[in-house]
Parts: sequence; C-alpha cells; structure tokens
Amino acid sequence: MRLRDAWALDDGRRSTTAAPRGVLPAGAEDALQHLAAEAARRLGAPIGLVTAVTEGGTFLLGQHGVSGWPAALGAVPTQWAFCAETVRTGRAHLVADTARDERYRANPLVRQFGWVSHAGVPVRHADGSPRGAVCVFDTRARTFTDEDVAALRALAEQAERALRPLPAPRPAARRASARA
Repeated sequence: MRLRDAWALDDGRRSTTAAPRGVLPAGAEDALQHLAAEAARRLGAPIGLVTAVTEGGTFLLGQHGVSGWPAALGAVPTQWAFCAETVRTGRAHLVADTARDERYRANPLVRQFGWVSHAGVPVRHADGSPRGAVCVFDTRARTFTDEDVAALRALAEQAERALRPLPAPRPAARRASARA
C-alpha cells in the first residue's frame, strides 16, 4: 500500500486511509510528478505539489523540491496542510508571508522547513467537489498574482484529467451494432 494512492474515492467522500496500490489511473503518477515540477517552474518557487486531502492525511501525489520526512512519507498531517484550506473553501488560497499570518505562524511545516509563502488552487474530483490542490511554496515572502493563480488553475485542470479514469471500453457486441 502506498500513500500516493489516496485519491480513490468510491462513495463521494474523502477517504480517511490510503487506498490500495494501482488505484490511480495508468500514467497518473508520472503526470502528477511533472505537474508539481511545472507548478514550481512556472511560479518560480522551489516547491510544487499536487495533493489529495483526507481526514487521515494530506497525500503528496506529485511533489517537487520537498525534503525530509514529508518527501519520504509522501504525506503530511491534514491539520498542518495549507491545502486543507483550499479544499475547505473550494477557492484559491494565498499566503504572502506565514510569519505575518496568525493561522500559519506556528505551523510545524513553516518552522521546520521554512515554507514562507503559499499559493494553491483546488483539484476537483469527477463529482465536482474539491479533493486536493495544485500548489507551490516559496522560502521567501511574496505576493502571488492573478497570473500565478491562472497558471495553477491550468495545471489543476491537467491534474483532474490525469486523476479521472478512462471511460470503460464498450463491449464488442455494442461496438459492432453501433457500426451497423
């Protein structure tokens, strides 16, 4: 079982545990790694993530520039995750300077890893509900722009496509009758 496989949601609710290996659609892991790196590159930030937020943890489905135990585990506690606010509101979540933001000043991720600013947008499940985020962290205070948010939204749409399974193939008999 791997923590990255937490996206699978069979009943419309966020899972509270990791799902079995192989639940992510084929090719999704590589695509999500690429999207995390692309988010960091486009916004000029050292850290990029694609996450799935659950009650049991926030899983790093794609990660770029993450170090230490979050990289090794592929997850962080949801109560520490900035992405949890993105999922809760279903909107872009921007933090220019965690040292000046009471909600995040004492966050262990800020204190241990020096994550100073954050920008994230929701990644939506096929049912439309926000389930994770595409986000970046910077090690310096900065104000994110509308263009930054638009770039993250475009990447979130790609993550949504990567996380949606392909439609089931039609049975051979139905294909034959459809051609007739």
